[in-house]
Amino acid sequence: MDSVTPPDAYAHFFEVKLDVFDGPIDLLLHLVKQNELPIEKVSLAKVASQYLECLEKMRYFDLDVAGEYLVIAATLVSIKSSILLNQPVELVEDEEGNLVDPHEELLNRLREA
Repeated sequence: MDSVTPPDAYAHFFEVKLDVFDGPIDLLLHLVKQNELPIEKVSLAKVASQYLECLEKMRYFDLDVAGEYLVIAATLVSIKSSILLNQPVELVEDEEGNLVDPHEELLNRLREA
């Protein structure tokens, strides 16, 4: 990414490069949520560091792209903390009384904010 790239070039999700994964961050979230990639093997510190490096290289800053990253990052942190604290995910009731995954609820609340 160079300093003269227009904002629409960043309309895709941020690409992550880790020992256990190389690809878009939304795919990383999907694989973690589907238990296809153990969250314990994902270094969220490296993900955040790579994202900050990406932001520093961008001349144009797209708040929508940054917001999507923050929603995904918050969800990954929530999932990882549940696993590391040995607290299995418990379904919670939404406003209509349906049982939902709290990580999905977090995603929805962050998207609405």
